Amino acid sequence: MNKMKKFKLLLIFLICVFVFCNAQMNLENVYSVSANIIQLEKSGFKYYSMDVPNKQSRIYNMDHSIFKIFNLTVPDGYYLYNIQFVSEYLFNSDDLVELVYTYSKYNETETGYWWYDYETRIVNENGIELLKVPGAGFTDVLETGNNGRKFLVWVYDYSVFPAIIHTNVYSLPDQISSAKALSEDSPFIVIGNPYPNPTKGLFAVPVFLPDPNTQGILNLYDIKGNLVKSLPVSGSSEIIKIPSGVLMPGTYMLNLNTGSEQSVNKKVIIN
Repeated sequence: MNKMKKFKLLLIFLICVFVFCNAQMNLENVYSVSANIIQLEKSGFKYYSMDVPNKQSRIYNMDHSIFKIFNLTVPDGYYLYNIQFVSEYLFNSDDLVELVYTYSKYNETETGYWWYDYETRIVNENGIELLKVPGAGFTDVLETGNNGRKFLVWVYDYSVFPAIIHTNVYSLPDQISSAKALSEDSPFIVIGNPYPNPTKGLFAVPVFLPDPNTQGILNLYDIKGNLVKSLPVSGSSEIIKIPSGVLMPGTYMLNLNTGSEQSVNKKVIIN
């Protein structure tokens, strides 16, 4: 093998080593408790944790610095079971962060029959309770098109046999409030975070135009920059609903354009 071939093989080897070394995952941070990621409607992506022993949920910025701390009320004998729906405008129209949490208690009789008791609460960052449902063990938020968003709460009583189960259905406020919150003291056009995100069906985008007489266009682009859909926007604040079922799965970008002004881009992921 001549020197030129050896040099080429060595060069290819070094390039492969460089690519391999630079393509590795890097450990960014370790949380000592269960953690997940949420996209808040106004404040963007955050980490949130569930600290069972300390009865606490801590919310962190993406650089892992602390953002909010929730000290959760859990009755004696119960244990923190689940945290869901960390949000800013899901349950009301203020700017405070809220979350849903559930705790459970193990019960056993002398005959060996055992069951769990549950309770679910919604609280905001100031500790104010928005809702408490004894017996509630599981919850979900569903978008029902023109019928709005519904908060479903499944309530159980396993202390009797057969168990008693019923479902509470709550109507959630229209997220037009999120557009209004974005518009406060703003002289510019504003586009909020799409929700839900990621999505498989209908998703919504809060937008704000400072002049009620201004006309704008909400544009949806695919990841290659191709225009996929344009929707007219008018009035001071709106919630624009877009059916994603007709879109191919992938990442899309949204912006709001009035001709003289253009908003920042917002990303939405279609599953």
